Amino acid sequence: MTAGYLVLRNAWLSHLIPRQGLTRLGLLLLATATLAILAMAAGSMPIHPLRVVQTLLGQGTSTEQLIIQQFRMPRMLMALLVGTGLGIAGAILQGLVRNPLASPDVLGVTDGASVVAVFALTAFAGQFAIIWLPAFVFAGGLVTVLIIYAMAWKGGVGPRRMILIGIGLGALLAAARTVVMIQSSIQHTAQAQVWLSGSLNAANWQQVQILSFWYLLLLPFLILAMRSLSAQTLGDDLAKSLGSRLNHERFGLIMLSTALATAGVAFCGSIGFVGLMAPHIARRLLGNMPELHLPGSALVGALLVLGSDLAGRMILAPMEVPVGIFTALIGAPYFIYLLVSKK
Repeated sequence: MTAGYLVLRNAWLSHLIPRQGLTRLGLLLLATATLAILAMAAGSMPIHPLRVVQTLLGQGTSTEQLIIQQFRMPRMLMALLVGTGLGIAGAILQGLVRNPLASPDVLGVTDGASVVAVFALTAFAGQFAIIWLPAFVFAGGLVTVLIIYAMAWKGGVGPRRMILIGIGLGALLAAARTVVMIQSSIQHTAQAQVWLSGSLNAANWQQVQILSFWYLLLLPFLILAMRSLSAQTLGDDLAKSLGSRLNHERFGLIMLSTALATAGVAFCGSIGFVGLMAPHIARRLLGNMPELHLPGSALVGALLVLGSDLAGRMILAPMEVPVGIFTALIGAPYFIYLLVSKK
């Protein structure tokens, strides 16, 4: 009965993981690594992918090392990190509300984060807003989630109520964001508009280090969340019968999803639809098992952001198109497809 499964068993856990799923996960990892090399090879000064690998191994010229290590590698790593965070955040929300249309964008989390970010960018001039922007964005997403959670509470939090309230609140926050931009100066509005479009152009090693450290802090909570997420996807009654503290665990999963989604948005702006598409694609490839679905969503999210950024740099070169525009071009039709195909 376990011929097609890899058995993981020790004193703390016991799992059967499909070997086919592991193979597909490995192929996703290989595709991500290949695209990462291509992203570092492309640019105004093209470098052969083989030379990119040689440079990473310390065999490149000083010019190749400068271009790859100081300019292209931070941007590539930031794309991977942001896509990973958005993909996992979307997977958690979709499992939580048991709806493939759920994502940080649809639920209003990114709208709340963007309102606070736009206010920071338009209300404060100079470097102050940029330095504190990640804190503003996280605070905006956190407050939004708390409001949604409080409004959805009715002897407990129902997933359907939560997503409907999130959609309504997101529309309200989008309108508030527009009002803030209208009332500000043209210069500050332009700066906010660039941020809203989502761009990796300003990525640097400091941002990569901060975001990597943030995700490492969240990793233990993500591992602990896998069991709870497995129970949540089975439905409220069955989750309770398995011993889940439903509302406490649901609140923790929402907070974890918010922390993952807003961290990347803080540095790169609003990159939409990744949290919607990545979990759905990963589910079709790997199934619903969290041990496969969460890393699969992370890899698909990384592929989407990295591929969109590469397309934005190359299609209209030397002009760069923000990565958020390309994810929207892919994600909006995909969202319509999901709406039409789901009953």
